[in-house]
Parts: sequence; C-alpha cells; structure tokens
Amino acid sequence: MATLPTELFSHHIFLKLPVKSILRFKCVCRAWSHILCDPEFATMHLNHAIQHQSHKLLINTPFVKGFYSVDHQAIASSGGGAEAVKLHFPLEVHQHIVQGIRQQAPEILGSFNGLVCVAVKQQGKRYIDKNTKILIWNPSTRESKLLREPNLSIEDFHILGFAYDAIPDDYKIVRIINGSFSFSYQNTSQVDIYSLKTNSWKVMQGGPHNLPSVFNPRRGCALNGSIYWLAYNSPEVENNMIVGFDLRDEKFRELPLPCDLEQEVFTYLTVLGGCLSIFQFNYGDEVVMWRMKEDKKEEWIKIMTIDGSSLHCRVPIFLGPVCYLKNGKLLLKFSFKKFNSSKTPRELVLYDFKTNSVEDFHIHGISKTERLDPSILSFPGIIRYFEETTYIESFVSPNFLSKGD
Repeated sequence: MATLPTELFSHHIFLKLPVKSILRFKCVCRAWSHILCDPEFATMHLNHAIQHQSHKLLINTPFVKGFYSVDHQAIASSGGGAEAVKLHFPLEVHQHIVQGIRQQAPEILGSFNGLVCVAVKQQGKRYIDKNTKILIWNPSTRESKLLREPNLSIEDFHILGFAYDAIPDDYKIVRIINGSFSFSYQNTSQVDIYSLKTNSWKVMQGGPHNLPSVFNPRRGCALNGSIYWLAYNSPEVENNMIVGFDLRDEKFRELPLPCDLEQEVFTYLTVLGGCLSIFQFNYGDEVVMWRMKEDKKEEWIKIMTIDGSSLHCRVPIFLGPVCYLKNGKLLLKFSFKKFNSSKTPRELVLYDFKTNSVEDFHIHGISKTERLDPSILSFPGIIRYFEETTYIESFVSPNFLSKGD
C-alpha cells in the first residue's frame, strides 16, 4: 500500500492542527514522532498560527478556580456568546516551592508566542513585591517554569513587564522596584531584567534611575521589543506620559499622549492589532480610542467613540478592552453602578468599527462548582473582576530555552 509523503503531513496537515491533537499523534509511530519533536516543526507551527491569527483569550478571576480559554474565532462567529474551556494551571506542581501564596487567581503579566507570564502574590499582599512568585507557562503543552528569585533586600512594591526580544530569541521580564506612591520624579531604587534563555536576573546599570513614581497599571504592555506603562508625576494629572523601556538598548524613553486626551479621566493603555492603543472613559458619557500610527512618527489618531447611553446604564464604568478580533470587531468589558430597570446592563459588548454599533456578548461554560463563592450564580455577573490576555497555541517551551539551570 502506498504511503503518503512525510512533507504532506508536516506542511499541510499537522501545521493546521491544535497542539493538543499533535501531542497525541506523537505516539502513533516513530516517523510522526520524529516530525513533531523537531524544533523546526515547532517554529513552522508557531509561524502558521501567527500568520492565520489563531488566537485564544485567556481568562482568570479571583472568584473562580483556575484559568479558562475562549477561541477568538468562536467569539467572532458566535451569535452573542462563546464557550469557555477549563485549562490546567500548574500551580499545584510548584506547591512544594510556592509556600504561603494567596489562594486567588494569579495576575497575568502578558503573553508572547504561546508563553504566558503570571505573578502569584504572597498571602495578604495587595501589591507585587520581592516575595511574589513568577511563573512562565505554556497553557497548550502544560509546561511551566518557576523563575529564580532575584537576590533582593528591598521590600518596596514592584512594577513588572513581560516581553519577547526577537534578536536573541529570548523572553524577558523587566522589574522596576519603586518605593513610593508620592508624586514627582524620584530615583527608582533598582531595575532588574530577567532572561529566560539564561534563567538569570541582572541589575540594570546606571541606576538609580530618574523615573515617575506612579505607574498605571503596574504591569506594562509590550510591543516590538519594548514595554510601555502609563505614568504620572503630578497629583493634579491622572496620566501625563507614557514611559517605554527598550529591551535591546536597555534604555527608558518617554512617548507623547494624544494631544486631545483629557486629563483626570480614566485612561487605559494596551496593544491591540499590533498597535499601541489608548482608551479613555468619561464616566457615564463615552469611551474614546486612539491608535498610534504605524509609521513610527509617534502620532495618534482617534478611531472610535462609543456613546455611554448605548450600554443601557446610567453610570457605566469602562474596565478596558478584552481582545481585538480579525473580523474587525473589538470586545470590551464594563461594570455599572445603576442601570435602567427595563433593560439588562451590558457588561461584555462587541464593538463594530464599520457600523459604530455595539452588541451584547456572554461567556459560558464555567461550572458553578468551580466558583470560590457559591453565591455567584452567573459568570457574566463577575466580568468586572476578571483579567485576560490573548495568547496563541504553540510548542514553545519555557524549560527548553533556559540554559542556566
């Protein structure tokens, strides 16, 4: 009986399959195992997933045990709802190492090429500090790595960012140790950089560093080898700059905000569709979105305005964007204080850029037995508390890259 050529499987069949299916096929025969264990195939599979935007939404919340995944395609093609799938989070694997952690959802720091970085705070700690445990985890293969702890004696709160540095093919974490919530510039105590490739921390030279004392949020968003934070140094101004850190030259720089950005208004910085984006919300009024032009001139263009009245709420509270879909729609999350009795308040909405309209959306599939608080009866009711990141299925291993074990 004639056999199909190996290239047909590797280039036309295996590349299109999800990681979970491929892991099972490794046991079929030696030839398939040889193909699927080849690092070149792992790279091809990742590139194929990136090219076809095979993204997934990773969700966690302090009211639910574990992480859940929702396929972007399911969100884009659904009729107002999508199913969540429970994931295996490896915290119990490291339980003998991670002692005294708070039993709540870890904070998501970011995701690149299938690797997700999460932080687990110590019992009773509100902010990330030197005792926070950091893991790098591949939800698709279930591999994980507990990071080595830096040699720190500083008790101050930490600002973190996770990013991919393409030139050395390395995944890095930047830790800014900042000791005060007071306004104005200050000499930041220390800046550390972790390399997954060497499995080691190093202290950035040239410190102490003249940085704003308040970063919002404490986790940065990353794009093209740089990590960005909103920051401010005046009690009268909510956000007055973007601070960026370039992983290649290991230098900080400031970026301008949109010239028509209002001050003392809730502002959210993120990366959507491969571009740095800013959202601003006037309570009960409107949500506005700017996107930085891709021509590297660091200019902003306003591309979206949502009227708050369309959310069926008297006092809607915008919590941020959830994910950008390849059909051009944007998933957003809201909370609320008061709502019209005749209509259900919208907490998750899909925004259509073409029609400038919103539609309701719901996430299903989380078992009641998984909830830490049994009084919570519907998942949409706790949308205001979840955090999320977009990730992609891959075979990238957090352990294979590390050379310093």
